[in-house]
Parts: sequence; structure tokens; C-alpha cells
Amino acid sequence: MAPNEDECALSFQEILPTRPVHLYFPCLLSEFRDQHVVWEEILPDAPKPRLSPLLYAMYLWPLQRVKQHTGGTLFVRAPFSYEKQTQRKESERTNV
Repeated sequence: MAPNEDECALSFQEILPTRPVHLYFPCLLSEFRDQHVVWEEILPDAPKPRLSPLLYAMYLWPLQRVKQHTGGTLFVRAPFSYEKQTQRKESERTNV
């Protein structure tokens, strides 16, 4: 069973300009550029390869900060569909 699309991370390129990104948890994602990366490309003392062995992308996770503690931060899952429901309710209130 596939996960609900509203509960999956979105790359910044997929985000609509109207989506309030400040509500959700952004992070940097890295992955190997392909299946042919060799260990020597990753070692810090090795000569630098022409191509980076890693690809980087910014993603937005459907998590919202609930509470800030001295030792950390508490996040809860907040599907992107929740944002749509909230916007719909707010527009209904202003149209009344």
C-alpha cells in the first residue's frame, strides 16, 4: 500500500508558490549520484573527483513544530492536506 501523498516529503521544486513552507520542517537530503560511486570518491583524504559522489536537494517534510524544549524540539506529523483544510475553513469564515 502506497503512502498518502499528503504525508510524503516534497522537494522544494514540487512546492506550489502559495504553500506556506515556514509551517513545515525543511531539511537537506543527500544521496549517491548513481550506482557507480566508488569508496575512494567518498574518502576525505582522496583526490577530489570531477563529479561529486553525492546529489543534494532541499525537501519539506510534513512535520510541524509543536514545542521547543531545552534538550530538543517536538514535531508532529501534519499532512499537507491539513493545510488545505485549514485554508478552506479560514476562507469560509471570511466569506460569511
